[in-house]
Amino acid sequence: MDIHKQLSKRFPDLLCNYTTKWSEPFDFLLQEESTVIDIDKQVELEKVIKKTKSANEHGYKMIRICGPFDITKLEFKDKNQFICKNNEYDLNSKKVNELKEIAKNVGIPKSYTLKREELIKILSL
Repeated sequence: MDIHKQLSKRFPDLLCNYTTKWSEPFDFLLQEESTVIDIDKQVELEKVIKKTKSANEHGYKMIRICGPFDITKLEFKDKNQFICKNNEYDLNSKKVNELKEIAKNVGIPKSYTLKREELIKILSL
């Protein structure tokens, strides 16, 4: 089942391709949770950081997902979430030292650099 179907079953207030004046469109908006969701096929860290920062500045939490994920197991937290299986959001593996401080400021957690088993434990999947 695709993510859109999973989300729409769980959240009747789901909006797809949420467009704003202050950011590129987000894949989904969960209105009641004040949360935007983007599904990444390829991680472009500059874009991830820019969109996350914009969302946070406008009162939204960001959930970014790279790779297959069972959305029914998603737990909403009062912070940004970056869900991946292969360290796609790992700033340490990229040549982006100048972006590390920005990423830290917009709330990208250290958990995105953990091994898959540790990430699953943290997310309680």
